[in-house]
Amino acid sequence: MKRTQISVLVLTIVIAFGLAFQAVPAYSKTQVLRWSHPSPKRGFEPELMDWFKGQIESRTNGRVSIEVYWGGSLANFKEMAEATKAGMADIGWISAAYHNGYGELTGVAHATSLFNPEPDPVQYMKKWYELFDRMPGFYEDFAKSNMVPISPIYYDEYWFFSNVPIKDVDDLKGVKIRMVSEGRQVAVKAVGGSPVFIGAGEMYSSLEKGIIDAVSYSPDTAKRYNIHEITKYITKTNLQPGVAYWCVNLDTFKKLSWLDQKTLFQIGREAAMKKAAWMAKERSRALETFEKAGLEIYAFSESAKKKLDNLPEYKQYAKDWVAEKEAKGLPAKRAASLYCEIFDVENPLKD
Repeated sequence: MKRTQISVLVLTIVIAFGLAFQAVPAYSKTQVLRWSHPSPKRGFEPELMDWFKGQIESRTNGRVSIEVYWGGSLANFKEMAEATKAGMADIGWISAAYHNGYGELTGVAHATSLFNPEPDPVQYMKKWYELFDRMPGFYEDFAKSNMVPISPIYYDEYWFFSNVPIKDVDDLKGVKIRMVSEGRQVAVKAVGGSPVFIGAGEMYSSLEKGIIDAVSYSPDTAKRYNIHEITKYITKTNLQPGVAYWCVNLDTFKKLSWLDQKTLFQIGREAAMKKAAWMAKERSRALETFEKAGLEIYAFSESAKKKLDNLPEYKQYAKDWVAEKEAKGLPAKRAASLYCEIFDVENPLKD
């Protein structure tokens, strides 16, 4: 994004939050931000966080410094939203799928289409940013929880990893499957499946003990959690990607200068694109790992996807989601319409 566009975006957000314009602080003391990371320090994340930290400290000329707390050492997954809202963490990982009532409007993708409308992660994130850029209501929604999203975090499209073959929609009948997102749960239940939600740390043991038959997960995450070691089958279902957010506590954000606020958004956007580009490569690398492990790999047909996407129960869920958010004062109808326009998918709200 061009610098002038970044300036306009931050100006819009600042006005939306009702913040005062600020000059660069006269004091020389570095402001240290406590960054709470829910995952262990492994994989691509340490590399990305080192880059993020280095860029922030360099481009603010040392006015802002970062301390990363790995593996939920400052706040775990469930506590992350409250910790960021209260300021115990200056920056935290927030997801509407995990943190009920936070950034609710961002659930628009899962409420309008079950499947990934843009298979290229980088292009997906460009379109996702367009959604935010054209509708400040997304930022205002987070502001109600005393936080500012500075960088969306792309998690790749979801596949099925199972111990029973799932080649088509009918094969979901009776399958106990770990699902994230209400919309997916509604659809799977409608075709006879048994969707459940369990934490990431419990998935391996739950599969191993036969408590569940399958999980719905992105390829890279399944690989990191070694899900392929205890499953026999993969179905490339191409379900909607997940997007979480690095959010800054709003009170902390207000203490930063206008220049440093803008810098944080700019670096956040660059980081989002780096993560998306890495995800594009990791999808192929993960698939190679699964193939070497000897898993049988299937793919949902376009007719199977269309059948799930057009389930009356899912269509009704989309309408109920919009009605629920509108009742809370959120511009959900506008968000759904804009999402469908940008990603070129059919609007489920149309009769």
